[in-house]
Amino acid sequence: MLGLVKRMLIVALVVCPLTFFGQGWGGSYKTKSGTYGMSAYGNSVSTSSPYFSGGIGPSFLNADNPSPVMGYGARFGIGYDLQSAVSIQGNIGFSKFSGEYNYTPTINFELLNSDCLELDVNLSLNIVNLFFGYNADRRIQVSPHIGVGQVQYRSHMRWYDGREITKGYGRQLPYGDGEYAVNEKGNGIHGRMVALTIPCGLDINYSVTKELRVHLDVITTFVDSDAFDAIETFGSKDWYSGVRIGVTYKWKRRASSTNFGNKIIGSGNMFKSGGRRGSPCAIRYNG
Repeated sequence: MLGLVKRMLIVALVVCPLTFFGQGWGGSYKTKSGTYGMSAYGNSVSTSSPYFSGGIGPSFLNADNPSPVMGYGARFGIGYDLQSAVSIQGNIGFSKFSGEYNYTPTINFELLNSDCLELDVNLSLNIVNLFFGYNADRRIQVSPHIGVGQVQYRSHMRWYDGREITKGYGRQLPYGDGEYAVNEKGNGIHGRMVALTIPCGLDINYSVTKELRVHLDVITTFVDSDAFDAIETFGSKDWYSGVRIGVTYKWKRRASSTNFGNKIIGSGNMFKSGGRRGSPCAIRYNG
């Protein structure tokens, strides 16, 4: 998974220069005093707006197994653009894993089930807008993010000799004995185990319209527990990752306007032909 993250960073470095050649959807119209144009974004969506995001994709459990155990997951969030380069977002998510553990050449395990409920708050930094300024017509954005949260998980592991371990199920299995017969109930929903998390990642999104974007989000979540996969090695803490492909919808915040007779002066990202692109105001003549 670390290799995938490196590849995503390389992609981000490649696409960043392309963001400065974004195509606009703005139209223009003529008046007696000149030609005026309007950015597709500027007159409809403010840089400080709430948005909804959702995505699904593969998940990878990187715990005590030499190679990741694959699964799937989903993630949904509500966020707010504090300014053009900084956003805050609250997320809820779900991930599920299952597969074989090749702990050593002679010792194998089977992760029968491991699933988790996620809740976190992330701060995102739009590095394109940060370094090159806000452009309402730019289509591609790249944003690293980091946050803090909580995960409620449960795991069911079967050892190579048939004994089983459960954590977070809140029930005692009728089989298994000895030092590995661990059946532990947590304080979460339906007895799930609870642990602190630090999620971080990189989000790349492409604007389809002025409100709708598609995104690719690569996320790594560090868990403050060594028992996320039901196995405690008393070594390093467990972590998991995921790739989420989805959409983001940004609510419109219409610019206000003031009517002065037969002229309407309104805010927005409109510009006069031949003037400075991205001027914060525009004048429309009715006649």
